[in-house]
Amino acid sequence: MKNTTKLALLALLLPALLWGQTYPDARWLGGFEENPAVPGYANYAVRFAANGPKVDTFDWGVKFESTVASYTDSTGKLLFFSNGCAVFDGQGSLLANGDGLSPGEMHDWTCGKAGYAAPKGAMALPAPGKPGLYYLFHIGIQYDAVRKIKYGPLYYSLIDMSANGGKGAVLSKNIVLVGGELEPFSAVRHGNGRDWWIVAPEWHTNRLHTVLLSPSGAAAYPAQAIGPPLAGHRVGATAFSLDGARFSRYHCDQGAVVADFDRCTGAFSQPIFIKAPFSFLQGGGTAFSPDSRYVYATSQSTLYSADLQAAAPKWDTVFYVFDNWDWGTTLHHLQYGPDGNLYFSTHSRANYLSAMKFPAGGGSPTFVFRALPLGVLNARTLPNFPNFRLYDFSNSPCDTLGINAPSSGTADLGGSMGFKIWPNPASGEVTVRCEEAQPLERWLLYSPLGLSLIHISEPTRLRRISYAVFCLK
Repeated sequence: MKNTTKLALLALLLPALLWGQTYPDARWLGGFEENPAVPGYANYAVRFAANGPKVDTFDWGVKFESTVASYTDSTGKLLFFSNGCAVFDGQGSLLANGDGLSPGEMHDWTCGKAGYAAPKGAMALPAPGKPGLYYLFHIGIQYDAVRKIKYGPLYYSLIDMSANGGKGAVLSKNIVLVGGELEPFSAVRHGNGRDWWIVAPEWHTNRLHTVLLSPSGAAAYPAQAIGPPLAGHRVGATAFSLDGARFSRYHCDQGAVVADFDRCTGAFSQPIFIKAPFSFLQGGGTAFSPDSRYVYATSQSTLYSADLQAAAPKWDTVFYVFDNWDWGTTLHHLQYGPDGNLYFSTHSRANYLSAMKFPAGGGSPTFVFRALPLGVLNARTLPNFPNFRLYDFSNSPCDTLGINAPSSGTADLGGSMGFKIWPNPASGEVTVRCEEAQPLERWLLYSPLGLSLIHISEPTRLRRISYAVFCLK
């Protein structure tokens, strides 16, 4: 028996997602091993699941100091990870040829003691069209007596998880993509749904270096000059909006340049400069709100936002930490989790992450201080993940591969069960249909930002609970 019913969704639906599929950002690793015998020093893994994040603590003896990258397969298995110094398998053992990342003085100085010290300094991406092959992008750092840390060059290392009898191996490493002095990089999926753009700003200029990762490999494009140069004293931060249409480059003592981004061509346009207020302090990160309307920035004790729909966007205070003497309360870099929350690292060691939480049906976000207890100390470590839930740029000139979003505009998510949602994408009323004769025991519907739209945990006949729509028996 077929049943069709309609569901009005307030949250933006690009292709809707079932939680049953795990994405590469499902495991966040960290932990500090400076004093292994002292309570509070160990490794942790945050596991994101339908009922919220869970934290496991263990002792792999891996030191994380700012830099971390990991990759989880579709079944939820941790395939490999890196602390910026080396590459390890999912059980914490060194991969074959996995040591010696980002060689130089800083590697020798920090890797034996604490792990690589480049915040947001590494990211793992799948090699397009080559299952089992992965690119680890990582950025080198050098010590500077005045600035403390200089970024550059941008490297990649190639990981084959089918090599070494299925145990995995690093095939090649420390291949320079972009030289010179740089700033932290970010990545976004290409509009074709398969390839990736990686962007790293050039320090103290207005130039943005762009790399395209495709089946042909990783290739650097000519740098683009966009907006005014940001000549901040410290290293800045970057972020793409979750829909990939905007890019933010931020310096705490200068402000931010926000530009439009074309996921088909990799071109930037329409830069907006948002000057830093007098109260900005050193350090910090940047991100966008889920709907891309607001850009966020942190400045040690303060979280700021700027409304990009305003005629002249300016920074407004969202949250302020009153206890400036407690370094564990500071706000540093930002990263969206699979649950749709925006998480914050701190400038120093702390045993928690704070978070900005966004309601599923829209409305004002809530900042939750110390939202995620980690159980052990974390030393500024926060992953640098792209939005793996961003799909192809539907109906664009580069949407030619038929990946992720069918041309019919219908998302068939249930396989043989015939569970469908249309139109897709959509921002208003959405039709949900199930052609299965039996009731569904359990299913969840998530937006591509990780916001829970529907959560069903019992078999039932057709009825409504919040946004929930069930299939008829």
